Amino acid sequence: MGFFDGVRNSFNQGRIELEGVPYSMMYQAVINAAAQCRFSVQNADRDAGFVSLRANSEYRHWDGNLSVTVAKTPTGSVTTISGAVDGFSFIGTKTASRGDLALAQGKLDSAIRRVAADLKASAPRRRAAAMKPTSPTGREAEAPTLSQELSRLRALLDNGTLSQEEFEHAKKRTLGLP
Repeated sequence: MGFFDGVRNSFNQGRIELEGVPYSMMYQAVINAAAQCRFSVQNADRDAGFVSLRANSEYRHWDGNLSVTVAKTPTGSVTTISGAVDGFSFIGTKTASRGDLALAQGKLDSAIRRVAADLKASAPRRRAAAMKPTSPTGREAEAPTLSQELSRLRALLDNGTLSQEEFEHAKKRTLGLP
């Protein structure tokens, strides 16, 4: 086993299995991680769980393409990163193309794990924010304080919108009196 095979093995042969990370979140993590790594998305099919990426490569034995698949598991999801090289050779003074592939896979692997952890951690906050009712302007409506509500009622009385009787009734309701 060569050095670069060892590098590749340290990344679980390109396999990322994360418990508790649902398929949709893992797929989004792959897309976000690719952007962070500055890999371009060549093809993506969310339903099939497939993403084809292009990384910059100066090597004639590696075309710079990475394939990523995402699949559901009973406990979460699994992602597999793969790429192929034509052979193992040194080109001039540059490192071998397998090394370039392994480094690209490792970079993407780390980014996917980081993004998936961030998405998983922020999921409860996003769900809570989605459940909060909002005003028509999209901002949360702030409940007026007791003094603000009484001032508003007084202004309505003063400008003639409310009668004295309506004012007294609304004031009692606001104060919680029978």
